[in-house]
Amino acid sequence: MRIIFLITFLVLTISIFSQHYELPKMKKYTLERCIWPDTITQNQKKYWNNGNIKVEYENTGGDRKIRKEYFENGKLKLRVELKQECLKDTFYVTSPETGEVKIKVKSYCVDVLDGKYIEYLNQTNVESEAPITIGQYSNNKMFGVWKSVIGKYNSAVKATFNKDGNLDGEFIQFYSSYNRPDQKIMWKGQFGLENISMETIDPETGKIIRKEFMNNKPIGTWYLYDISGNVIGQVTYKWN
Repeated sequence: MRIIFLITFLVLTISIFSQHYELPKMKKYTLERCIWPDTITQNQKKYWNNGNIKVEYENTGGDRKIRKEYFENGKLKLRVELKQECLKDTFYVTSPETGEVKIKVKSYCVDVLDGKYIEYLNQTNVESEAPITIGQYSNNKMFGVWKSVIGKYNSAVKATFNKDGNLDGEFIQFYSSYNRPDQKIMWKGQFGLENISMETIDPETGKIIRKEFMNNKPIGTWYLYDISGNVIGQVTYKWN
């Protein structure tokens, strides 16, 4: 009877994990791509249809700026540190009348996210901003420790990203902290790079082709805790 209970518990634990806590839970944050004809900050603005500011910038020195985005109601949506790179595109234009080919050069500037990122909740009736995501970018890639609130009851995750923008390191999901100042751990584990093998069949020769590549996956043992901090389940990942 005890063996059945343990097996049932393990299956239940894996089922809960796979159904409600599919990893990675931390989403990728993709900002609107902004292309500007020059680096003059005053000219780098976008507006909503109602006239409210949608995107604007603040100079912080050199090519460094802070980009601010707003909700349509005027509330701050996010702020992210960045640098702007100015590029040039060369293209050829043929005159339809004379057939003459001319070379034209177009200069433009693009944002390279590089620094602290903060995203806020859209609270229409609250004066102060409430951060829901805090992290950092490095050369347009999520890097280091990120913390993000998921859902309306402040259940949150804490994830670690490597220099390539992939989950790599400690990953924690917390219980809802609604009406509680503390955060209780629900799931805790690690992400890491694993060597994944895949076999496919060449449609022309019929031979089996084996491919290997690195992929970030949950590794080792992940622990499930109850609200009091006691371990009530675990899942161990072995990929090789």
